[in-house]
Amino acid sequence: PLLRRCCPTSGTVLHAGCGISSLSQDMFDDGYQHQLAVDFSEECMRHQQAACAARPQVANAVMDCALLGLRPDCGDCAVDKGTLDALLCMDAGDAAVASMGREVRRVLRDGGLWFVVSFNVPSEVVPIVHALRDAQTAVLVACQALFSGNGVLYVYACKLLKQGAAAPP
Repeated sequence: PLLRRCCPTSGTVLHAGCGISSLSQDMFDDGYQHQLAVDFSEECMRHQQAACAARPQVANAVMDCALLGLRPDCGDCAVDKGTLDALLCMDAGDAAVASMGREVRRVLRDGGLWFVVSFNVPSEVVPIVHALRDAQTAVLVACQALFSGNGVLYVYACKLLKQGAAAPP
């Protein structure tokens, strides 16, 4: 529901580090017609291509979310469902998350939304978002705790503003 409120179905959605999640298929069925799901794993992307066979409009590509081969300002919304958590587990996790954040920021249009679904508490994620404020501003506009069978998930919605744009109050 938070995603639906903040990202219109007419928008272009990037799934950064999609793995084998069915979220892009579910969103397509919910009306999101313009999507690209990426993951660095060729095996995951073969799975995604098979899962999207009945939804050929959902694009899938092998791509590293920390080095996206996409043109700037081409998306309206980026969805990260666990990618930030996975990157933080790496030895150089902070640097990997920073690289992903810069790439997400680069490919989203002014006013684009970055949704992060994470097991990490706000005290861990909010500083990461604020650290991305150099070339553009990432403004946390919403944080919602969801309770699942695996514990608490947090959904962070960040609005990305180009440098010099006024941040909302």
